[in-house]
Amino acid sequence: MWDPEQYLRHSGPRLRPLLDLLAHVPDDLPGQLLTQTLVTSGTMTNRIDRLAKKGLVERLPDPNDRRGVLVRLTTEGRDRADSA
Repeated sequence: MWDPEQYLRHSGPRLRPLLDLLAHVPDDLPGQLLTQTLVTSGTMTNRIDRLAKKGLVERLPDPNDRRGVLVRLTTEGRDRADSA
């Protein structure tokens, strides 16, 4: 069975800062997350993909840009960010 705490422990410093950042904003654009975390677009996509696969974040359509997406913590992702 998947254990989100173990997943975050093994992911170390790579995913925790992203969860913490998303816990303080309602929705964020991946491009804004890039400037706040100083990683490449490929790295950010990979991290968001990994968190989404584990059910910790979700991608939503950007109402201001048909091509864009917003990233939001799920309830489980918020619980994990708050527990740290």
